[in-house]
Amino acid sequence: MKHFRFFLEGENFPLPQEGSDVVVDMGWFATRWVQATTLDAAMAKVMSDIRRHTRLAAVPSGSGAIVSVHEARRINAGQAGAHREALSFYRMPPSGPKQNESAASASI
Repeated sequence: MKHFRFFLEGENFPLPQEGSDVVVDMGWFATRWVQATTLDAAMAKVMSDIRRHTRLAAVPSGSGAIVSVHEARRINAGQAGAHREALSFYRMPPSGPKQNESAASASI
């Protein structure tokens, strides 16, 4: 198995604010390490894991939420970090998601 590292950013996720029922558009950053036979298989695994994340699973398809892959790189086994579920959240600016032509994106 090969090892891969992904730097991801989610944008425009309608989520309740912490401690409230008020839904706002949130973004997040994450780093994920994955073992797979190919980069495509690793990407599929990462996206599947993100879709099942406890905070993100309730976001309906077609909500406008997107995940951008800022980096997808094969790494040496010793460079892989421990598995983690953490996402670093931020509130989206009122104008909506920012545009980044250099990143690959996928709607959830």
